[in-house]
Amino acid sequence: MTKAQSNGLSGNFSYHKNSNCYEIYYGHLSKYAKGIKKDVRVNQGKVIGYVGMTGFTTGAHLNFRIKYNDNFFDFRKIKQPTARTLTGEDKKEFKEKNTKSC
Repeated sequence: MTKAQSNGLSGNFSYHKNSNCYEIYYGHLSKYAKGIKKDVRVNQGKVIGYVGMTGFTTGAHLNFRIKYNDNFFDFRKIKQPTARTLTGEDKKEFKEKNTKSC
């Protein structure tokens, strides 16, 4: 988690940057989940916050956005590869190649 704060326009807002250079934004949260704050590591499946009506909004909803290489894009169009479990040398190579800095 890079940020967890109120910013006026988006109300209670959180921003995450992962090791694959994706930036994920959540806005208008009613509150943050227990333990969520700046610089806390968030793992897949962890609850970050709850849908709300904070900031400039007229109804409860979640503003969810993803940015890659400084550009927002339609996350519904991401083509995900078929998942497979890596072991041994494959896992070691994957970790080495995917610990780059953005």
